[in-house]
Amino acid sequence: QNSNSLTRFPAAVLPSRNYNRMAAARQMAAGALGGMIGLALGDLVYRKKEPWTLLPVQPPQIRLSIFAPPGGGKGTVCEKIVRDYGMVQISSGDIFRAEVKKGTGLGKELQKHMESGALVPAEIANAIMVNAVRGVAERGKSYILDGCIREEANARLFVDNDLGPHVSIIMSVDREECVTRVSGRRVDPVTKKSYHVRFVQPENEEVEKRLVQREDDKPQLISKRFQKYEENLEGCLAPLYKTGKVVRVDGTGTPDEVYARVKVEIDRAMARSELEEVLKDGSKAAEALSLLAWLKIRS
Repeated sequence: QNSNSLTRFPAAVLPSRNYNRMAAARQMAAGALGGMIGLALGDLVYRKKEPWTLLPVQPPQIRLSIFAPPGGGKGTVCEKIVRDYGMVQISSGDIFRAEVKKGTGLGKELQKHMESGALVPAEIANAIMVNAVRGVAERGKSYILDGCIREEANARLFVDNDLGPHVSIIMSVDREECVTRVSGRRVDPVTKKSYHVRFVQPENEEVEKRLVQREDDKPQLISKRFQKYEENLEGCLAPLYKTGKVVRVDGTGTPDEVYARVKVEIDRAMARSELEEVLKDGSKAAEALSLLAWLKIRS
């Protein structure tokens, strides 16, 4: 009966014995690989470890850029990244102040323009910025470009010098929320300590009475700064798509909630970078599987 039923089909559509063997081999290989990934996945879940803590290597070098509107919480997030990952936080203001303090030729030129109130020429600012960031990169350090990219020309500067970020994270916060956050800030002129009418109340009435609001924190100015940020953002991002991933995260919620979202993207970037390295070495299949499994958890 079997042989009769087979003869009802044209020979061309019946798989050959060789085909069956090859298909079976592929299925077995796929099953074995799936099983190995499953074991690696279970191991990572059980141990609650990040992938690079299971490997005999150092965490990969990661370059980040963080974008957020005024009041978007970028400063708080950067502090937590430095604390948890040991990254170097690079801001243009810090770089310029350090260059002036060192008394280099570029530093003296920079100081001259700053003291006169004139705009610092782009060629001086760019040279200082690139030298500082390259120095961090050459030491093998991971870093965050914090406020260093404010327009498209800044982004192209880093990309053209092979210093572009591996991942750019945009913290999305709407205008109304930003205005609420920033306009509620108050400063104690005596202690210089910062407070907020909604989030951080002063310790007593005496402190409350002397709190002042900075001009930059008034709603009208915040709206203007927000608009300028929005206008420049897409230009900043255009060159960055070529060197890495650009992701948006929800910037609303508690500081811990926002940071948890950012942390997921950083961990993914580190795992991808490490996966690229281990795949170059054919002897590191187990490490690659662990990384693949971990990426599956976080995807």
